[in-house]
Amino acid sequence: MSPKQTNVQLPFELAPGAQQTAVNNGNCVSNIVAIAVAPVAPAIFSGAILKRADNSLVTAANPAQAGDVLVVYLTGMGQTTLALATGRLVDPARMFSTVPATATVGGKDAEVPSSTAAPGFPGVYQVALRVPAGA
Repeated sequence: MSPKQTNVQLPFELAPGAQQTAVNNGNCVSNIVAIAVAPVAPAIFSGAILKRADNSLVTAANPAQAGDVLVVYLTGMGQTTLALATGRLVDPARMFSTVPATATVGGKDAEVPSSTAAPGFPGVYQVALRVPAGA
């Protein structure tokens, strides 16, 4: 978060297609712009991929290895099998799974043991994937 960034969660009830959007910061309202809304539009948070075994960040100095299970944080995975409510925190005691997810690492298919809404972070999802051999 920064003074030049606004994070917004679109309501799950919003219909796909072109939608008119404006931002109100309490002092003024922005120009109205059209945005395209898709039911699912995954986008990975590039600096937030962790090794599940030790919760360490994957970096050039700490690269992922074949067989590592990584937790990838992203947005845009859409509604879950136990329905999420717009703006509500995910209950960590319940499993809010996304539609089946697939992943590739280095062009090779990766096993995806889970794809869920991230507890404590509205609009954020976490996908666990196993780095395939040869990636």
